[in-house]
Amino acid sequence: MELAELQDSEVGDGTTSVVIVAAELLKRGTELVKSGIHPTTIMTGFRLALKDAVRFVKSSLMVPVCQLGDDAVVSAAKTSMASKLLNADELFWSRLAVDAVRSVKTLTAAPKFKKKKVGHTHFAQ
Repeated sequence: MELAELQDSEVGDGTTSVVIVAAELLKRGTELVKSGIHPTTIMTGFRLALKDAVRFVKSSLMVPVCQLGDDAVVSAAKTSMASKLLNADELFWSRLAVDAVRSVKTLTAAPKFKKKKVGHTHFAQ
């Protein structure tokens, strides 16, 4: 339950997916423990799998936004915003969000501020 609440507070959506993934990890971890593998070894394996998954996503699935057309970016915005918030006018709000983000000029990829973590939320200082 705490995991779903954290997901909802951080992202605002995806709580069902997070619970399903967590449940499957617990199920598989329990099976490994029952077969005699130490929990520390299982956690080490999960962490290695996480690092490999992130590396794969970064190297194979990420595409720079500048290489995407407007339709793909608006579709991504619509997907991320539509499920709980703005069903009726999802296209309007998606285009508005994309236009707003694109109107901000980025001078450098490195932030000029430090992030401060308070609880599970990051704030700019």
